[in-house]
Amino acid sequence: MTARGLLISLGIALAVALLGNIPLMGLPGALVWSLFSPLVDLLLGGITPRIRSDALWPLAILMTLLWPISIPLGYVLVWKWFPQQPRARVLWWVGLMALWGFVLSLYFAITAPKN
Repeated sequence: MTARGLLISLGIALAVALLGNIPLMGLPGALVWSLFSPLVDLLLGGITPRIRSDALWPLAILMTLLWPISIPLGYVLVWKWFPQQPRARVLWWVGLMALWGFVLSLYFAITAPKN
C-alpha cells in the first residue's frame, strides 16, 4: 500500500462527499440508490415503491455522505488482502464499494418512512 494511493483515495472520498452534497444536492447518493434499488426490491418484495417520495432526497443526501467511506476503506482492505495481485485488487476494491452501496441501500429501504 502506498501513502500516495491512500491520500488519493481519501481525496476522492472527500470530494464526492463534499461536492456531492453542496453543489450536487445528493446526486451521487441517488445514483448509488438507483443502482441497487432493483436488487433491494427483489430481496424485500417491492418495498421501494412504498417509500414516501419526500424521504428520497434526504436518503440520497445521507447516501452521498456515507457511501464515499468505502473508497479509502476498500483501498486499505484490498491492499492488505491482495498485496501481489494488482488486477484482483481493482476488482475487489470495486466489489467492496458496490457491497457497501448495497448494504446502505438495503438499510435505507428498511428504515425509510413508507406510505
